[in-house]
Amino acid sequence: MSTRTYRDAIDHLNSLQSNAATLEAVRASGGRLSEFAIPEMLEYLERIGYSPNDLNALNVIHITGTKGKGSTSSFVNSILQQTKPSWKVGLYTSPHLVAVRERIRINGVPISEDDFTKYFFEVWDKLVENDKRKLPFTSLMPGYFRFMTLLAFHTFLKTKVEATVLEVGVGGAYDSTNIVPQPVVTGITALGIDHVSVLGKTLKEIAWQKSGIFKASSPVSLRLAGKHQIQNATIAVELARRFLQERHALPDASDLPQSFIDGLKATRWPGRCQTVADPLKDKLTWYLDGAHTVESLDCCMDWFLSPGIGVAAVGSSSPAKRVIVFNCTSGRSGQTFLGTIYDKIKAWANKSGGQPDTFFDHVIFCTNVTYADGHFKGGELKLMFLLNPQKKLNINLPDLTTKALSDEELLQLTTQNQLATAWSSIVPAFSKENIHVLPSIEHAVQQINLINDGSSPVKVLVAALAMSSPRTYRDAVDKLNSLQFDATRPASTPGRKDLLSDMVEYLGLMGYSPDNLNALNIIHITGTKGKGSTSAFVNSILRHTQPSWKVGLFTSPHLSTVRERIRINGVPVTEDVFTRYFFDVWDKLTEHDKGVSISESLKLPGYFRYITLLGFHIFLKEQVNATVLEVGVGGAFDATNVVPRPVVTGVTALGIDHVPQLGTTIRDIAWHKGGIFKKGVPALTIAQPQDGMEVLEARARELQPATGLAGKHQVQNAILAVELARQFLRERHILADESELPQSFVAGLEAARWPGRCQTVVDPVHKNLTWYLDGAHTLESLGFCMDWFLSPGVGIEAEASPVPSKRILVFNCTRGRPGATFIRVIYDKIATWADENDRETSMFFSHVIFCTNATYANGHFKHEFTSKVMSSEEFTTLTIQNELAIAWTSIIPEYAQNCIHVLPSIEDAVNRIKDIYSDNGDYTLKVLVTGSLHLVAGVVEDASLAQVIL
Repeated sequence: MSTRTYRDAIDHLNSLQSNAATLEAVRASGGRLSEFAIPEMLEYLERIGYSPNDLNALNVIHITGTKGKGSTSSFVNSILQQTKPSWKVGLYTSPHLVAVRERIRINGVPISEDDFTKYFFEVWDKLVENDKRKLPFTSLMPGYFRFMTLLAFHTFLKTKVEATVLEVGVGGAYDSTNIVPQPVVTGITALGIDHVSVLGKTLKEIAWQKSGIFKASSPVSLRLAGKHQIQNATIAVELARRFLQERHALPDASDLPQSFIDGLKATRWPGRCQTVADPLKDKLTWYLDGAHTVESLDCCMDWFLSPGIGVAAVGSSSPAKRVIVFNCTSGRSGQTFLGTIYDKIKAWANKSGGQPDTFFDHVIFCTNVTYADGHFKGGELKLMFLLNPQKKLNINLPDLTTKALSDEELLQLTTQNQLATAWSSIVPAFSKENIHVLPSIEHAVQQINLINDGSSPVKVLVAALAMSSPRTYRDAVDKLNSLQFDATRPASTPGRKDLLSDMVEYLGLMGYSPDNLNALNIIHITGTKGKGSTSAFVNSILRHTQPSWKVGLFTSPHLSTVRERIRINGVPVTEDVFTRYFFDVWDKLTEHDKGVSISESLKLPGYFRYITLLGFHIFLKEQVNATVLEVGVGGAFDATNVVPRPVVTGVTALGIDHVPQLGTTIRDIAWHKGGIFKKGVPALTIAQPQDGMEVLEARARELQPATGLAGKHQVQNAILAVELARQFLRERHILADESELPQSFVAGLEAARWPGRCQTVVDPVHKNLTWYLDGAHTLESLGFCMDWFLSPGVGIEAEASPVPSKRILVFNCTRGRPGATFIRVIYDKIATWADENDRETSMFFSHVIFCTNATYANGHFKHEFTSKVMSSEEFTTLTIQNELAIAWTSIIPEYAQNCIHVLPSIEDAVNRIKDIYSDNGDYTLKVLVTGSLHLVAGVVEDASLAQVIL
């Protein structure tokens, strides 16, 4: 059976939604929540293996209300986390803003895609397998919300939370959440008129439904005074106090505990009265509030009409255009909503002398559909799409899919036209040209872009049901890419000693000292050739020797996603983990209001230093037992070299590379590499060129490590890896002194995988097309690459091969590397092989392709391959690629010119290979891609090899 994915889970979940026709039938019939809802939920609960009493173990705080129940739940959750930091606190709320996983949180963090998928199908399968329906009206599967409620209960029970904050969906008495027999405490936030089709049209009817969560002997907190978030915070304090007292975790005290205050301050609830400065447009600010009741919209307008928010601050002379983007779902009174908005504006105008009819320069009424083609897209995209619709992403998680919009609503825009008519009747003086009825959010954003002409600031109030937090994975990668140095502003030389002092200051801003890094138990690895492979070997050996450990692995560069640089137990950290920790670091480095003393010259770190800091932060937070840390460039002044005391250090083979930063000789380079040695810390290396070894030995005398000597290509990398892992485990008192190689080491070496290094990939689509990928980017490593490719069964046909083959070379090298010398290495290796095997040299490769590292034919890079090092001029003139073609012709003058291809992008190269493939007849096609790991990464993207290679 194929592996079931997160996308599969979302598709299954979305299949449980009621469609527009069903919802309309309920509204038309005046349907109410049924008293049979609770027996049905109990039957579903039994089918997944639980009794209601099992839910008491969750220690539930049950919260309902019309306004503020989500905010109150968030306040309570934050207070509990601050008061009991060792606890696991579950939080169940609805709806979601970005991903459905937000509805189920543990310690404030949405559960991971993996956990959501695992627990989802555990519930789904039990409901299918245990189809023993007792009630005649019970369906095989519950609806969307009821399934999510069952999933939350299952998740919290499986993860053994100490407390659960449980927000009611609709009403209370017959809500799916109301099957907990004995919550610890219950609470009701402010009441108002909403969901009239299912709860009733009067406050009395609604209050009856809400109070249905009360249970005998469970304390009740009621707080109906105060205003907006103040009242939510007030009830949250009382709920948390009563809960903790019931659990005997808080003494009876009149003063508000400091942890409660900290919890209230730390509370974040995205999409509620939230101000977001557009990350790409200087004068555009978004004001987001998901108000969906008349009362909450009233509070939203109070907020927006505050000085410094939608209204200019006192003393400000900068006029701004104001735009409102508004929608309400069918079943809610648009006329009443818009009347509330205008009444608030009018009251403000009476006090301030403003003009209510022209407060908003434009009003936009649109559906909640993401795209102009009528489709919804993954929730991760929602706000970034709002902020930058030109940059669409390939996200396949339809977390915001809804069936509640009928095709007719999308085509006729009935609700939106009614809103426009209502606005004109309420504000007859408002210009009809500035009222925009649009079919999608994409259209709305395009209209805002037209309004935002740069002449003045634009303030956009978005009051709708579906909005998103700006802190997405895409945001994190965008910010990370902004730290790259571009082609016209070269990076500062890594030989500067102050780079390490800067790193120490950055760590301080993050709340760490260098000594904190010693807890990571680091194996520090440098070298010119094989440091990545050696790191992969060490990582694999440790994981096989200590399977219960968490092993961190930090390497560079990446092939498919930047998350590959930071791995735990061999797996790149998830997008959620990367995003959360990325902004932990970002916020600490960009917040200057905490009185932290930093150097005036200290700016945000560059790309590699930032990702190094992020790696340290993630490994510390995730409490890894060991960390394999690969140096970026050099060693002595590399960003990774702030660790005071690694457990063991290692130097792989030395060679000439990164000449501008490290020097032109092996001696210069060895000096830098030996800079990772630390006093008293074991230091290992392999046999090196004499000049290099002399310098390493001199550095050892200077830095006083405990030295050792470990034993061609991956063989020497494996030998060094074995010695590094052996020394590490001995230092941790885990491995005895023994001469034989432990079986776990053998298993680790066999299991080691390092994508893009001497890797053979059969094309998943094109028969008889095979890719040979190696990111060799030094003369020595390119020599090893050619040795590998010239082996029988790799680039050379095995003796028994019945099908002849043609070979293609795809090559590039980056600026600053000697392209002609690289080409000579390739030719010399082919010539040696040809002499030994009595074969022709000149047409060993049927075609050679020289292309840039740009991923796409338009000159753009895939988001996570973005590089500012390549100038637009290089993409246009193809100087390096033409030089490589000239070098190839000078070395092999008889080579057919029509078989030498100079192309501007990797996409062009892959398309040319596909053209050659289509004309290839009965030959197999072997494509060697080498010269740059970035080139390999682009081929993986454009040839759709990611699922195979990784």
